[in-house]
Amino acid sequence: SRAGAMALSWTLDKLGPMCRSADCCGLVLDAIAGPDPADATTVDRPFSYPAEEALKPPFKLAVLKGAVEKVQPAVKTNYEKSLEVIKDFATLEEIEEPDSPYSLVVGTILSSEAAAAFEDLVLSGEIQHVVDPRTRIGAYALQVVPAKDYINAMRLRVKLQKEIDALIAPFDAIVTPTQAAVAHPSDLKFGEYAGSRGLRTVNFRQPGNLAGLPSISVPNGFGEDNMPTGLQFVGRAFDENKILTIANKFQSNTDWNLKHPNI
Repeated sequence: SRAGAMALSWTLDKLGPMCRSADCCGLVLDAIAGPDPADATTVDRPFSYPAEEALKPPFKLAVLKGAVEKVQPAVKTNYEKSLEVIKDFATLEEIEEPDSPYSLVVGTILSSEAAAAFEDLVLSGEIQHVVDPRTRIGAYALQVVPAKDYINAMRLRVKLQKEIDALIAPFDAIVTPTQAAVAHPSDLKFGEYAGSRGLRTVNFRQPGNLAGLPSISVPNGFGEDNMPTGLQFVGRAFDENKILTIANKFQSNTDWNLKHPNI
């Protein structure tokens, strides 16, 4: 990551700004990017926004096979309409996400590093004050992940990073739905809202997280209960300016980011 990560998983955590537009995200990222001597996960690598040599259309984008086979109807409709907008300034090519154990590797690394991050909370008993009962139980389970599993997962991560980079290298970005459903009610967990309906989207989240790839989600319409849907652009490592440029172009051709509830 370019900015310091919060304590959950030092290997997988990625932080970025939340703003009113892709352009604003670029401006904020420009302000926060850079090495932190107190954070070994950051890198001393130049970054400036906007880029001196900006990416020019037509962009070359990839779409994932099966991305909208198990999503809410509005998510599918809004995604397909977004692709029609994108076709005005980019070429699209369908690719398939490799059948590799991304989820297993991510889960093992996350579990092991979260166990270390929250060890004091667990050993002190303070974990019992957490509201979610599954978290209280799960925090103890994390403490017994075998070290060999973590080591093997980290070894496999290096191989999978190369596989992921080779897949995305021919493209400027991969475009996917952000979620399989609209923004869900605040009193429900996303798994309860989407999982109970059998919803799932192929959005490159697990491989992107494993490889540390940058991504940006932008609004692209509304669906159930007039709640918003999102469109995600995923780029190669350190290609933030590419996905910002592409997201900016999409937003210059739409007005979804300008809409807001009446408050």
